[in-house]
Amino acid sequence: MNRRQTLIAWAVITAGFVAIGAGWTGVQSTPVVAVQLSYMTSGGLVGLGLIVLGTGLLRSDDLRAIRHGVEELRDRIDDLEHDVSDTKDWLQTLEVKRIQALAVEDGAGRGLRL
Repeated sequence: MNRRQTLIAWAVITAGFVAIGAGWTGVQSTPVVAVQLSYMTSGGLVGLGLIVLGTGLLRSDDLRAIRHGVEELRDRIDDLEHDVSDTKDWLQTLEVKRIQALAVEDGAGRGLRL
């Protein structure tokens, strides 16, 4: 995980909540409804925008970490497939040698009986 991007994402999310809090403080400081709506709109929209942006940064960082893990698993699976293939080839070679050894023993045994 990219620690710097994670810290930036949390800072942006925190700034979003601060913006919402500042908007709420502005609403509390005035009795005029029109001014209250402007504080809530500006503080709320900016705050929500920052929270969405920060959450997007966190998700992209998480997805990057997941993608890296999947690539590592694919590499391990490829290595395992090669190991299995090598083992299969080795077993086939061993089986051929065993059959050849049995054929030689069988041929030698028959030759002695005659």
